[in-house]
Amino acid sequence: MQIKKRIRDIAFSEISIFIFLWVLYMIAPVELEMSFEDFELDFDKMAMVCYYMLVVGINNFGLIPRYLSKGRPYLYLAIVLATLALFSYVDDTMMEFLFQGDSDLSWAWSGVRNSFAQMGILTIFFGSFKLVWDYQTQKQRMNALEKERVESELKFLKSQINPHVLFNHLNSIYYYTMEKSEKVPEMVLKLSDVMRYMLYEANEQFVPLEKEIEYIENFIELEKVRHEGRGRVMFNVAGPVEGKRIAPLLLISFIENSFKHSHQTQTDDILIIININLEGDWLNFTAVNNWSQTDQEKLEGESGIGLPNVRKRLALLYPDRHSLQINRDEELFIVHMRIKLTHAND
Repeated sequence: MQIKKRIRDIAFSEISIFIFLWVLYMIAPVELEMSFEDFELDFDKMAMVCYYMLVVGINNFGLIPRYLSKGRPYLYLAIVLATLALFSYVDDTMMEFLFQGDSDLSWAWSGVRNSFAQMGILTIFFGSFKLVWDYQTQKQRMNALEKERVESELKFLKSQINPHVLFNHLNSIYYYTMEKSEKVPEMVLKLSDVMRYMLYEANEQFVPLEKEIEYIENFIELEKVRHEGRGRVMFNVAGPVEGKRIAPLLLISFIENSFKHSHQTQTDDILIIININLEGDWLNFTAVNNWSQTDQEKLEGESGIGLPNVRKRLALLYPDRHSLQINRDEELFIVHMRIKLTHAND
């Protein structure tokens, strides 16, 4: 596999394609009236073509990278014109003397002009190829860097989520341990399921939607233990989930936020409604919870790690493929999110 990749990289390298284009130039008829039957590739012609190739090579691999690509176009143009003039003069004198049988080293303006025109056309053609190649190479490099940046940022954002959820539940388990509650074994078991998913199954950029929903169910069941006797917690899933994929740990911040709000209320009539509705490739997510105005500063929708984290991940993973609305009135905190999912074979 590595050998095939190496061969492919060499075959499609800039120098390989450059040489291929020159081979086409050498074997193709230079003059329009020349037919392929009359074309002969003799030593003199190859020498002249290689001489022109030298000029183009100096421009492509020397002048363009050193001057034009570094933002010095006027200096580049002056050096290119001077180089073409020098090589055109040598072409009309020394090259014709050596390969075309001229008796002396004299030169004529018309000969230098014709050589300059031919070299100029080839320089423009192959120089354009060089600029297009450099543009595509730079674009691929920037895309690779952007992909690496996005992956690094996503890993960082996900690393913020995992300890955030873990610490919240560990604090609760510690509290119930101090109370010697019978709920502790059930909470430890649920927390184990939650952490197993977060640590071992949520490492991919996208995961099966079924796995994410199973994780959410375990999380909600764990929270229900803490909310027992204080109100209603409802979780509903509608629509086919098979074959669809979603960014892991994307919905949990909203769900955790709903429970956090409810924990901080003074009422025994907690209301939390979590709905996931699938419509084709679109997932519609709704999280509704009641809240208390007695601790308003702690309940700001953009506070803490969770919601800013989700906004960043949505922008990175679902650009132009999501919508997010967060509303709050005197009694309810409501989140509506809509994202276009990917498929298992995407």
